Amino acid sequence: MNKGILNSGNNISFLFNTDGVAVFKLSKVSIRPLFLVINELPYEKRMAKENMMLAGLWFGDKKPAMATYLKPLYYKLQLLDKGILVQSP
Repeated sequence: MNKGILNSGNNISFLFNTDGVAVFKLSKVSIRPLFLVINELPYEKRMAKENMMLAGLWFGDKKPAMATYLKPLYYKLQLLDKGILVQSP
């Protein structure tokens, strides 16, 4: 973190996780949530449920094609890369 884009206090990085879970015990249909966590939070806070962001959801009888599954997240992260303005009241 001492070099490169993450050395600025204005930047954050994400870790994303996904895994499938069967909808019913004997069902072939599964749900695959996509969660983001902010790496710069202390570990205890980073892994707390209230700090995890649901970034996507896949429902189907097959594993998703990752390029299709991650495309909406990719486009949103591209918008963030351009910057956002945050104003305090």
